[in-house]
Amino acid sequence: MIAYSLIFLALIIAVLVFLEDSDGEKSLVEQIIYYGIVAIMLVLAAFRPYGIDNDSPNYVAMFYGTSGDEIDVEVSFAMIVSFVKIFTDDPRLLFVVYALLAVPLRAYSLARLSKYWMMSLLLWLAYYYIMQDFTQIRGAVATGVFIFSLFYLQQGKRLLFVILVMLALFFHTISLIYLPLIFLSTKPLSNVKVTLLAVLPVIAVLINLLHIDPVMYLPIPYLQERIELYEALRDTGIMGDEINVFNVVFLAKLLIFYFILWKHRVITEAMPALPLLLQIFVFSVCSFLVFSFLPVLAWRLTEALGVVEMVLFPCVAYAFEERYYGKMLFVAYAMALMMQTIFLNDAIRLEM
Repeated sequence: MIAYSLIFLALIIAVLVFLEDSDGEKSLVEQIIYYGIVAIMLVLAAFRPYGIDNDSPNYVAMFYGTSGDEIDVEVSFAMIVSFVKIFTDDPRLLFVVYALLAVPLRAYSLARLSKYWMMSLLLWLAYYYIMQDFTQIRGAVATGVFIFSLFYLQQGKRLLFVILVMLALFFHTISLIYLPLIFLSTKPLSNVKVTLLAVLPVIAVLINLLHIDPVMYLPIPYLQERIELYEALRDTGIMGDEINVFNVVFLAKLLIFYFILWKHRVITEAMPALPLLLQIFVFSVCSFLVFSFLPVLAWRLTEALGVVEMVLFPCVAYAFEERYYGKMLFVAYAMALMMQTIFLNDAIRLEM
């Protein structure tokens, strides 16, 4: 029931995509519609049935202290659990708190960065809402803070960006991957940088095909220990084996990335943050390829960085003189992604 409700909501947003204009300030009606849909998403994330996603039973077990999970969680989770237990012994409030922390922040951040609110909202609902706000609730807060921080990174306020990344790190350790992003340039892409961005995924493919283990080249002890833990879990069969990186969704993302890169000059005029978004997204792609031998790590890294596609991919519309065609391409991708996430990946239970 929830799954079909999400699909119906996505269809409504898809219609609104074609009615939205990116030029000028959003009208009061547009703002009410946008945040009204966000409010529905907030309620669904907070009050979804336990077990509809893959992680909620684990969070319930951790809430009651009966989990056998070998990967320890951040201190923020323990603090939120302690806070919730002041009022109730029901874990439902835990999910309400995480939804309140993650959903409004992400919605506000997307509205701040993207001129196409409905396109960003559609892609969020199609994938990241299901995989993070529904499932990886700690990661949802962390990526929400990250998207919020990009506004300041684009403005060159790097100290504020670092402070916000540290806040994201408080909610999920994967946020450590955001710190190196302070060295990225926000200037328009030069021909050399465009070539580099185009070549990096190819290099990552070669690393994947040659089965080069990047762990030995990471000089950070904490990261090495974390990755070695994932390796140990993989070897015991807990976290699966290598994944097929050349799946249809990943190849579609690559095609969209290269198309936007090809049209970057036209798009940058309307979207100054495009160079920054492209650089971050290419690291997401490369992380997926390079760490594919550790499926959990590969997915977490690529999703932690890949959230920028909620702002990046709507830029497809700017590549066409008639933006309607770009919107058609985007909606087709987003809806196909949602169908794949729900029906093929079994990210949420259809019967609940």
